[in-house]
Amino acid sequence: MQGIFTGSSLWAMPCFERVLPNIHKLVALQPADSVFTRFIPADDPASTGGNWHRYYRKWPMMTLEHLDHNKLDLVPVLLNYVPPASVFDKRVYSPWYSGELQAALTKSRVDTLLARQCVFCPRCLAQST
Repeated sequence: MQGIFTGSSLWAMPCFERVLPNIHKLVALQPADSVFTRFIPADDPASTGGNWHRYYRKWPMMTLEHLDHNKLDLVPVLLNYVPPASVFDKRVYSPWYSGELQAALTKSRVDTLLARQCVFCPRCLAQST
C-alpha cells in the first residue's frame, strides 16, 4: 500500500483505490496488530542479479537512484497508523523470502494473517491489459 503502486507509477495497480478503503477499515479496528510490508527497490541496476538485474536495466527509473523516496512510504491514510502499526521492509518481492517476517510474527504470537495483493486480483489483471 505504498505510493509507488498508485497514480502514474509504472507499478500502479488498477485496483489500488478500490481496495484502499477496505484496508483502511481493517487497520482502524486494530492498528497495533497491523503489519505492513514495504517493498524497497534496488539502489541501481548494477546492485542486482538475475531477473531483477534484467528488469532494472530495462526500467532504471524504478530504482532508488531515480525514484522519489517519499513514494516508498505507505499512502498517508495508512501511514497515520504507524505506530502503533508496524512496517516490515523487504528488498525482494516476497516478504517470506528471508524468514525475518515469519520470525517476527511468530515472536508476536500472530495466529491470523490477512493478505491481499492486487497483483493477483483477476479484475486488476483484466483492467491492466
